[in-house]
Amino acid sequence: MELKKNPRVDLEKKRPLFIQIGLLVALSIVLFAFELKQFDRELMVLTSSMAATDLEETIVQTERQQEPPPPPPQTITTMLDIVDDDVDILDEIEINIEVNRETLLAEYVPPVAREQEEEEEIIYQFLEQMASFPGGELEMRQWLSQNLRYPPQAREAGIEGIVYVEFVVERDGSITNVRIRHSMLGGGTEEAAMDAVRRMPNWNPGRQRNRPVRCMFVLPIEFRL
Repeated sequence: MELKKNPRVDLEKKRPLFIQIGLLVALSIVLFAFELKQFDRELMVLTSSMAATDLEETIVQTERQQEPPPPPPQTITTMLDIVDDDVDILDEIEINIEVNRETLLAEYVPPVAREQEEEEEIIYQFLEQMASFPGGELEMRQWLSQNLRYPPQAREAGIEGIVYVEFVVERDGSITNVRIRHSMLGGGTEEAAMDAVRRMPNWNPGRQRNRPVRCMFVLPIEFRL
């Protein structure tokens, strides 16, 4: 079955009319274009004077705000009191000192003497030259055998042994600070040993740096029947 166009909507019959309308429109556009006028462009020449004035108008000069100057330094004035040289200052000073026995100055002691006094109070145990009995150890044993008293209680009880006596030999050789260092005998042997040491003659004092000094000595005393 063939489709047939409606004769009312068929545009093929109006084709020549459309072509004429199109040609007419194109022709009118061309004619209108020819009728337009061209205006001449004026050339502007920039002279030096014009450039300078324009630049001056366009450039805005900005000045930096100046900071206020600092205040001037304060001047300090000092007033000097001039004193006459003839014035005696000592007249204005009152000295009130009551001199008595308490205000007297102590006797000056040099440092060397103080060191010697402190050194004299020291009791040495080890010296360059130890203290010794006059005549040596043999003389000391012989002196003890003649002067040591054997206590009767110890003799009756048959007590024998050694008593260790400690004492200090002073700078002049005398014996002080006698005491028992160690003993377990009893029977009066400790008292007899200390009594014998106290009755000893002066010893040869110990020496340190070729000077007599105090030294400690421990002497064993033997009790034997």
